[in-house]
Amino acid sequence: STPNDKFNEAAQKALNNHPNSALINWLNAGQDTEANKAFANKFPALAAGAYNTIAYAFARDGDYESAYKSLDYSLRLHDGLNALDSRAEIAEMEGDYQKAFNNQLKAFDAAPFASPYLPKLRTYSRTLNKENLINMCEVLIDAEKKISSGDLTQPTLFVKTS
Repeated sequence: STPNDKFNEAAQKALNNHPNSALINWLNAGQDTEANKAFANKFPALAAGAYNTIAYAFARDGDYESAYKSLDYSLRLHDGLNALDSRAEIAEMEGDYQKAFNNQLKAFDAAPFASPYLPKLRTYSRTLNKENLINMCEVLIDAEKKISSGDLTQPTLFVKTS
């Protein structure tokens, strides 16, 4: 094992010694967008993870259409849940919580037991239902005030009318 402070040097040495190794090229690409593009060109059949990384770069630049296309390439190469989770995260970046929820739900449905996808699924669901939750809280507070004051005459006690 190589200490962290010598990783870059060891990784570059390995790449120089084995330039056609997909694994060593992948390890050297890291999160660098251009290196991932080069990896995708050099090893197109193994580029699912690279396309996933590239998608985040497009999304950070506000190019959501290209981000989703990159994830589509990733899914064509590997029908895995990470790209669905990434679609959800990128939809969240875009502000589209319905799309985020839908994609996160697909990932959760495929792996519901001890799923790492559940926390964000809850977040997206709550964000989508925020207005309804706020309205329900207001209705309940109103109802509590009416019950406390003895005003039980209104038939719409538990239904918000506005």
